[in-house]
Amino acid sequence: MKKFKKMMMLFTLAFCLAYTTGLVVCAAEKPVNGGSSPKSAAVLEYNTRYMDRLEGTIPHSKWYQFTTNSQDAYYNITCKNLSIPTGLLAVSQPDFVLRTENLIDLKNSRIHLKENEQGNINLKLEKNTTYYVSVNPGMNPSKNTGQYSIQISCRYDTVSDISSQASNAALGQKYTSSLDGNGDIDWYQFKAPSDGTYHISFTNQNIETSALDSQKANVYLCTSYEEQLYQQSAGNGESKTFTCSLYAGETYLLKITMGTNKRTNTGDYSFKIWKDVPVSSVNIKPGKTITLVKGKTKQLQAVVVPLSATNKSVSWTSRNKKIATVSKSGKITAKNFGTTKITCTSKQENNKKAVCMIKVVPSKGKISRISSVSGKSLHITWKKQTGTTSYKLYRSANKNKGFTRIATIKNNCSYTDKKVKPKKVYYYKIRACKIKGNTKLYGKFSDVRYGRLK
Repeated sequence: MKKFKKMMMLFTLAFCLAYTTGLVVCAAEKPVNGGSSPKSAAVLEYNTRYMDRLEGTIPHSKWYQFTTNSQDAYYNITCKNLSIPTGLLAVSQPDFVLRTENLIDLKNSRIHLKENEQGNINLKLEKNTTYYVSVNPGMNPSKNTGQYSIQISCRYDTVSDISSQASNAALGQKYTSSLDGNGDIDWYQFKAPSDGTYHISFTNQNIETSALDSQKANVYLCTSYEEQLYQQSAGNGESKTFTCSLYAGETYLLKITMGTNKRTNTGDYSFKIWKDVPVSSVNIKPGKTITLVKGKTKQLQAVVVPLSATNKSVSWTSRNKKIATVSKSGKITAKNFGTTKITCTSKQENNKKAVCMIKVVPSKGKISRISSVSGKSLHITWKKQTGTTSYKLYRSANKNKGFTRIATIKNNCSYTDKKVKPKKVYYYKIRACKIKGNTKLYGKFSDVRYGRLK
């Protein structure tokens, strides 16, 4: 039971959390009786959902007032028609209006709401100023009886609306901020460190828009004189990137604002500015020369310098695919004996390259048996390797050094060594050879085996 109560408390707390001024607050709910005129207007507090009714009798309108804070901020008035019946036409629907101290309607400050419909008024208001909200019935006030709610919240504007006070943006860093209300414009500035190609990505994280480009969130790249150079529009949840050529030492402005969909232009966005970093060189790991046994594979790795290069993509090609092939990821497959070159090329404009020599050779030799023949010679046999030209047999009196070649054997997999003495131990090793043109391709030496006369 205690566990259940704890879970319910956590759920209730999470349900109350709401994002308003950049902090997490809990929106309370409270009944209120609006005044019949501005003089008797009920005072509204922030982050409280006020519940009231239109009774369909004179006086028809309800009045409320609130005073703005001492800092520049955008204010959101959230209104909802909970149960007032309406017709299809706006004139039959109750309207919610934001007015100045002089009772003048502000631009984009009037909304009509059908039953169960919610709307928002988002505006930047003068600080330390009193404003009024009036709720008015439709054309048939006698039928406009029902409940509605009003809630006021504010968001402080952290990015300047004035280009001369633009916030600094650093290259390569992602910035996240918000459009806080009707007419909000966010200005940023940055300086191009050098001539070159720059990219600007912009993401509309949750600003509601329509399908029309004119009502989407917009980002503009401008000169320091606010002359527009590039522009992109992004719908809710959409990301856009544009590429531009900029000049060293010049200061550029980034302007972020909303389109014509004024009443829903609150929400978050992010952007990032970066410059193309060219590839200076490309290297291949594990090295410039690689030896492979026929039929085997090897994964190559492209090392692009510098690590901060904008485009690290590369392509792989083989000069002779009959000898060795290479995949898009740099995996080589040895097909036949021989040599070929594998080239790794940067996909950036300067096309930096690296070359690796591939040798496809016979496999490692293997001595199968060494036996004494009539106490006068030693007979050595080894595993056959298809396609090889010859085998090179080496001998030494020391297991670890002093090996010299004693025979080159063609078309055979055995050899009889007659130059041996009784009671003496002899050590042998062998490797296969493939001659292709003027090139000799050797496989690895076999493990050392020994023998002596009986």
